[in-house]
Amino acid sequence: MFTNRGCRLLPWYTVNHIPRTLKILFFCTVLFWWLTVSVKVNSQTKVAGVLESRVETSPVAVGKEGLTRLVMSVRKGYKLAKRPKPKIEMTPVPGLEIISISPFTERTPSEDPDYFGRLNPVGIKISAAKTTKAGNYSFEGKVTYFFCSEREMYCSRSIEHLQIPVEVIKAE
Repeated sequence: MFTNRGCRLLPWYTVNHIPRTLKILFFCTVLFWWLTVSVKVNSQTKVAGVLESRVETSPVAVGKEGLTRLVMSVRKGYKLAKRPKPKIEMTPVPGLEIISISPFTERTPSEDPDYFGRLNPVGIKISAAKTTKAGNYSFEGKVTYFFCSEREMYCSRSIEHLQIPVEVIKAE
């Protein structure tokens, strides 16, 4: 009944099958770990829309300056880091010039000095050249910032794209 190969009734207890069983157990452990890590990484990198923004704009007369306000707020459950500072980059539009972009400032300070509280609107001064025709234009841009998730306890960098419409009217 018994041979050198072990008990035939319970083959998983034999000496010959232990290495294969350990290999399968090791493979399952590594696979489970890999799936767990990949799910965490995907949830961290797929976050979008941490900053909610809207644009308040008024028409800009040809040859004059105008002010556009970018009102931003941080979605609930996230914090916007002060360092490195968030930055806005805009693509130039022929006939229009961005004179200045005000920095991110706080309206209401946060409990934690490393993060922004409630944000003030970001002012964008725009100038229309005298040769610019009246019409609707649009600046394309992006906001680069660092944020932290309060619930999932991680921090990451994010880049969000912006579109700022500008209406140019004839000078009076």
